[in-house]
Order: sequence, then structure tokens, then C-alpha cells
Amino acid sequence: MPPVVLLENLSGAAYVEGDDAAPFAKAFERIRATALPVEDSLARITELEKRHRK
Repeated sequence: MPPVVLLENLSGAAYVEGDDAAPFAKAFERIRATALPVEDSLARITELEKRHRK
């Protein structure tokens, strides 16, 4: 299956496919590579929630 990106905005949506979707795939991989592991994310969210409730 070729890569497909859905771009949504206030006036509608458009699909980007194939080679035109490559920059989006690269950006997603960079975001994924820098994201915290699930357990660390949950711990961080819990910590922020506790601070917010004080």
C-alpha cells in the first residue's frame, strides 16, 4: 500500500499519496523517534495532573 496523508482544514480535506507523502512520513518518524515511551508518558501526565490539582 502506498503512503497516504489526509490534510484537513476549515474548507475541506485533501489526500496526498505516494512520493508526495514522503515529507509527512519523515516528519512522523522524527516525532516518533523523540517521543517518550508509553510508560514515561503516562508517568509525566500523572505528575502534571497532580501538580494541577494542588
